[in-house]
Amino acid sequence: MVSTADRSDRFERSIQWIGAASMAGVFGGLVAGVAARIAMRLFAEGIGRATEFTVGGTFGIILVGAIFGAVFGIAYPMVRRLVPGPTVVSGITFGLLMTALVVLPVLAVDSGEAAPDVDLGIRLGAAVMIVFALGTAAADAAIRRLGDRPWTRLGFALSAALALLSSLLVVPALLGAYGTVLERIL
Repeated sequence: MVSTADRSDRFERSIQWIGAASMAGVFGGLVAGVAARIAMRLFAEGIGRATEFTVGGTFGIILVGAIFGAVFGIAYPMVRRLVPGPTVVSGITFGLLMTALVVLPVLAVDSGEAAPDVDLGIRLGAAVMIVFALGTAAADAAIRRLGDRPWTRLGFALSAALALLSSLLVVPALLGAYGTVLERIL
């Protein structure tokens, strides 16, 4: 029989695990937000569009990267365990997986007027996802080196809460994109 203390300890470790992964994802998302803004500029220039970017818009993109990172960062430790080798290898593998799961469905839905340039969008999107994954992998390695300290436990709990709140935004948006792709296919 499992005692209440054992359940409590397992619950606390789960929250710490989710929080640490989410915290790594937020860092990766911030880095990817900057990369996404650069990719947007390259895409606009690649299709011959005027580029008007604002500071507020840039911060918005970086914030969206952090929100998505809080959710998707939780998946990185699972990939890290399955992919042997250095952090860079698991990071790139995670980036390619995220490209397949996020970039391709979103571009399939959002191709609209840029349809001829979807290939450019896929390449830039893949680059942003690999930047996200490498940032997440680097942050994950640094967080694991910190160990179990009282201040890290509080940070992990806050990150787990952020991941939960972020998932309320991210999951419906991604499911909507998948739904639209399925409608087009069927």
